[in-house]
Amino acid sequence: MKKLLIASVLKPVSEVRIYERFALSMAKTNKYEINIIGNPTKKKAEHPHIHFHFLPETSRRISNRLRAYLYIIRKSLQVVPQVLIITSPDLLIPGIWIRRRTGCRLVYDIQENYWRNLLDQDVYAPLAKWLLALLIRSMEWLTSVWVDQFFLAEKCYEKELPFIGKKSITLENKTAMPSGFLRQPKAQKNDQLDVIFTGTLSNYSGVMEALDLFQEIKQVKPKAQLHIIGFAPQESFRKHLLARLEMTSGIKVNGMDSFVDHDMILSAIQKANLAIISYPVTKGNRNRIPTKLYEYCALQLPFIVKKDTYWEQVASPSGLAIPIDFQYPNVELILKKSDQKTKKGINKAYTWLSEEGKLLKYIDTLLT
Repeated sequence: MKKLLIASVLKPVSEVRIYERFALSMAKTNKYEINIIGNPTKKKAEHPHIHFHFLPETSRRISNRLRAYLYIIRKSLQVVPQVLIITSPDLLIPGIWIRRRTGCRLVYDIQENYWRNLLDQDVYAPLAKWLLALLIRSMEWLTSVWVDQFFLAEKCYEKELPFIGKKSITLENKTAMPSGFLRQPKAQKNDQLDVIFTGTLSNYSGVMEALDLFQEIKQVKPKAQLHIIGFAPQESFRKHLLARLEMTSGIKVNGMDSFVDHDMILSAIQKANLAIISYPVTKGNRNRIPTKLYEYCALQLPFIVKKDTYWEQVASPSGLAIPIDFQYPNVELILKKSDQKTKKGINKAYTWLSEEGKLLKYIDTLLT
């Protein structure tokens, strides 16, 4: 049986793209032995055809990161995979070394345009972010000759990343559906409304804009509830968000200082009446499709999105998007549309099924 190893440094072994899309799709074929290296999760990770290998502590300290790299190298030499899938640029050098030692095929799964993201965001000082962006892009260029295949999480990367050459396949982050999953939202009675905000919590995820909008909604629906589910990786922003939440009523939070199991997000989607997608539009994200957009469309949950954006266009066929100007929201109209757009069933156009076939085909190609 052919062996495949998926390695990540900062993400949990149950991360949606790694586990629910890649690993479960390949495990269904019974043709491969699947191994995943990543961070442990609160919920025990187990599957009869998937082996989980948990990293030691992987904070951003250099010593801990080096330990993680050494663990991945050691585990790779034990498993001896035929295909190694890495999920971040810092694993390119270890991945190439493993490729030379084991003879495996190396796949770089590109989930972000790191160059663009670093320059758009203010996580680092101006000079530091330029140097880091230049270092990462140079590494991607210089190592590309040893990468056998690039998996792209976004179509826009086909034009944004010239170093991929003709060795890429786009596998979009469409929703991997649990068997038998259906939404069961509560009816919008009187002043009640269940609203959710899911995903990473940061200055660039739009959670503050979502809180502002929720305050407007509560003026019309005093008993409205907002459920925030996500991980805030930056401690400084976490403190800022917590301070803001203390001043706002009707909000429930899960995650914040730890990774959130995808099951919790799906459970929230199952019960919600409305979701909010409120990213600030930047050069780095304007042509990307948020995973949550696929989830809401596939699971038929009405959601608010910024008008005149690419996200509105992608969601338009679903009939679920409520495009608004976040500066001047018409809450009465939002609530009216959210009630009208409630649907049942699954919209398969936004599910992982279309991408799964492409993944399996290319894995077979790599192994022949």
